[in-house]
Amino acid sequence: MTTSSQRTHLRTGYEQFARVQEQVEKAKQLELIHDVHEMRSRGFSTRATAEALGASKSTVSRALQVDPSRIPARASRDALDVAAALVRELTPIVGVTLPNAAPAAKPSEVVTFDVMREALTTVKGDYAVLQRRAREAGDLEERQRIINATVELGRRVDAIDPRDQPAQLAMTKELREMHAAMRDLTDAA
Repeated sequence: MTTSSQRTHLRTGYEQFARVQEQVEKAKQLELIHDVHEMRSRGFSTRATAEALGASKSTVSRALQVDPSRIPARASRDALDVAAALVRELTPIVGVTLPNAAPAAKPSEVVTFDVMREALTTVKGDYAVLQRRAREAGDLEERQRIINATVELGRRVDAIDPRDQPAQLAMTKELREMHAAMRDLTDAA
């Protein structure tokens, strides 16, 4: 039977352990963000960066959304290794499995996000066809209108929270409807 002071000590120990593990997870995330920005600055594609780091393209894309000027300095590799070793050593002592500091997106959320981005790419392709036709016709005003519409649409999609699946589904539906509506214009010879 445990006393009240023992329960308080266990709870305090668990809370300290949870904070350490959370800090380790944050440090790992920052390390990934640093690596992604560094690889992209050296000309690696998103796909090559994801493969090299063992991450998904969605994870790499989300890391690129972080403003590089707002990323804290890297933790030393030794500090990360020591903290990870500490977490490994303390896990059996605490005796419970801790949730990740920042839960990963469910696979269905990631797929929905990727489908939305792919639908955006399709509509941007439609806009590119219309833009080329306007340029060939010498209609600079129409060409600029199409460019503005493309940029605005990209901004609207970028503003959607990667974890807001209903908003992603709604935007995907809207993008597919736009593509269907533009199909007659883009398929015309």
